[in-house]
Amino acid sequence: MMAQQTANSPGRRGITFISNPVLSIILSALLTIALKLLIERGWPYLPGFWNVLWLRTIGTVVVFGIGVGLFLFRKYNQLLYGGSEVGFGLALSWINIERAQTAKDAASWITVGAAAYFIVRGLTNWQEGRIRRLRK
Repeated sequence: MMAQQTANSPGRRGITFISNPVLSIILSALLTIALKLLIERGWPYLPGFWNVLWLRTIGTVVVFGIGVGLFLFRKYNQLLYGGSEVGFGLALSWINIERAQTAKDAASWITVGAAAYFIVRGLTNWQEGRIRRLRK
């Protein structure tokens, strides 16, 4: 008969640490801010590459790879993925609410609406992941 891991065993302790929704939200916000800073630093060099066909092709393949990776991450760790999605939505709204107030364009307000959508999807994924974990 196989021994089950208890909540205090070393294997479960790491899972409990990374499945903390508050920690997931904080880490997602920090990663989003770091990505924003990287894009801002590299922005002077990016416009020259936008119209190059091979860069669009490579970029599309990279985005597809990221999508597949996120799909697998969601499939195997839906609870953490949901927390990350909430964090991304909060960071997206934080960044774009100021832009929507100053730019007064529809795209900025659509982005704020998309942030709300990310938060709803993140909470749904978090809840489904929590239910799935409790059933195990």
